[in-house]
Amino acid sequence: ACRTAEEAYTVVAQVAPRLFPNDAGALLVMSESRNSVDSVVVWGMSLPTNTLFGPDDCWALRREHLHLVDDTANGLLCPHLQTPLPGTYMCVPMIVQGQAIGVLHLSQAGTASFSEAKQHLAATVAEHIALALANLELQETLRSQSIRDPLTDLFNRRYMEESLEREMRRAVRNRSSLGIIMLDLDHFKVINDTYGHDAGDAVLRELGSLLQNNIRGEDIACRYGGEEFTLILPDVTLQDVTKRARELNEAIARLKVPYRNFILGSLTASQGVAIFPTHGSTVKAVLLAADAALYAAKQAGRDRVMVAEQNTLLFE
Repeated sequence: ACRTAEEAYTVVAQVAPRLFPNDAGALLVMSESRNSVDSVVVWGMSLPTNTLFGPDDCWALRREHLHLVDDTANGLLCPHLQTPLPGTYMCVPMIVQGQAIGVLHLSQAGTASFSEAKQHLAATVAEHIALALANLELQETLRSQSIRDPLTDLFNRRYMEESLEREMRRAVRNRSSLGIIMLDLDHFKVINDTYGHDAGDAVLRELGSLLQNNIRGEDIACRYGGEEFTLILPDVTLQDVTKRARELNEAIARLKVPYRNFILGSLTASQGVAIFPTHGSTVKAVLLAADAALYAAKQAGRDRVMVAEQNTLLFE
């Protein structure tokens, strides 16, 4: 029933101490880069394992098989153990479709070995956790693919429309404003015609990265389509949005895109700015106002910001 990995970790943190009440334990998950294993859940006293280590530091991950050491004074120890050593421990790899995604570690201070029943329980728990985490990761991947533009990694038009509806409802509820910037690269067709579509894609990727790095955490950057982008800025004034748009134009003018053995530069953009509720009471109305301002910016000579102001357009 969990929707995120964090929710699953919370469940494990509550359940694992009841399943293994006399043991110290940890759930450790492989990083995306697959060069480290990090603890996401820890329980019990005097846990003897490092909470961050490399995959090769665990024999269970190396062998892809449960690694049990009944006597740490004589057994083959995992390098991720730290002193004081436990009396006995086991590491259970979490593997899904042949790929290790983490390890379940259990240890106890006494000399009593883990019973076969407890070994079986640990293996079963590790299997269930692994399947759950893999399923959540797959769901997140599919969700990301459905809302992200694959070229720029910005949100796509579908997500933009959903976000605008949500943010506008929030703005109405909080009696706040919602800013919109529509941005279009100038003469983008010339880049494609002169250098090829690969060069155009490189420019769009760099622009996507620039936009993502120049927004607040609550802002939403989207690829509207082609070389056109939309920024959603909650709780801002018209002056704030206009200032942000001008700063973006300056940043785009400084952008240098490496492509093969040369640099693509001298980029400019035209931008249209609108804000709710000044320029409309619906998503469609505010988008149309921003789009009209963008069109006016292009008509006025490009490389500029135009602000829609009710029934007129003011040059900024």
